[in-house]
Amino acid sequence: MREEILKILAEAGPEGLRVRKIILHVYNSQNDLFNKVSLEEVKRRVLLFLQQNSRYSQDLLDHPSWGTYRLNPKSIKAQTTQLSFLPTEDECPDVAQQKPAKQTGPTLFDNINS
Repeated sequence: MREEILKILAEAGPEGLRVRKIILHVYNSQNDLFNKVSLEEVKRRVLLFLQQNSRYSQDLLDHPSWGTYRLNPKSIKAQTTQLSFLPTEDECPDVAQQKPAKQTGPTLFDNINS
């Protein structure tokens, strides 16, 4: 659950998200056809995680306004967490490194009459 909350907050950016939205995102990610988790259980666990990780100024999370949480921009742990969610080369290969496919047929600019 920790990784899911951190990923959600990393995607939310510097504005952060309201607690209710965080709970719903985690709830939706935890429930599937074969695994059912109650909303109350998810709410309890998410609130506990948010409160435990936002007590001090250097903690992983920050709450800039009432009911809103975000990754703490002052925290070294939060910065490394954001980096861990960046896509790898396997997930998102760089287009510039890919070799273009060799053209085998006529192109748009070929003269048809020649």
